Amino acid sequence: VLGIFLVVPVTEASVLVFSALMGLLWLGTVPLTSGLVAQIFGPRYLGALFGLVFFSHQLGSFLGAWLGGYLYDTTGSYDMVWLTAVALGVAAAVIVVLDRSRPLDVDDWGLLEETAARPRLVVVNKRDLRAAWSPAAEPRIAACQPLLETCLIDGSAAAGVRGALQRVIESGAPVRDTPAISNVRHIDLLGKAEAALRRASEAAAAGASEELVLADLEEARRALEEISGRRTPDAVLERIFEQFCIGK
Repeated sequence: VLGIFLVVPVTEASVLVFSALMGLLWLGTVPLTSGLVAQIFGPRYLGALFGLVFFSHQLGSFLGAWLGGYLYDTTGSYDMVWLTAVALGVAAAVIVVLDRSRPLDVDDWGLLEETAARPRLVVVNKRDLRAAWSPAAEPRIAACQPLLETCLIDGSAAAGVRGALQRVIESGAPVRDTPAISNVRHIDLLGKAEAALRRASEAAAAGASEELVLADLEEARRALEEISGRRTPDAVLERIFEQFCIGK
């Protein structure tokens, strides 16, 4: 739904349709999540474990709202927020996690079969526990590539999962869509930075003094810092004179 909303023209009708679909689908994963927790850990501590899962969900909701505002203030657009949400959804769709501490069941084999035709990362989890099976003894799992055996409670395992997931998403394919900047102010600032860098390059090639080259480079840096949201020296001085009484 998010992906479609990003590519269609923003009109009153498209916003209403998007809002209606999000209203129907919002929190639709809650029953699936509780069922997954019960399947992996059993029903004995389901209440406590699901409470922990939902608590992490609330933390993500808080950080997501704050991060969305920060990205809007920095870039002048919510596009990065939507694209991040789509990327996370795609990432969740290509990760298949198998529990090595219990025998494989029909659901596990069915999940492997359903995702066989798609790019995916197969993660064999709970390497720290006694193994009920091993990938080497299961030819259909051993043939899955990439295949990562790990223990997800180990903090160092996250880096390996991220790296493998990035390779799966990229899949060695060339980038088809070049990054686009739609903010008019950012386009103008990029033009100024490019012009300043060109002047600096020409001045250096002509043997001009270092001061002239550095002046153009400083101008380009200020333009790029305005795009990234960092305060320029002028903005810092303005803030100081707004907050403090100087020279009186």
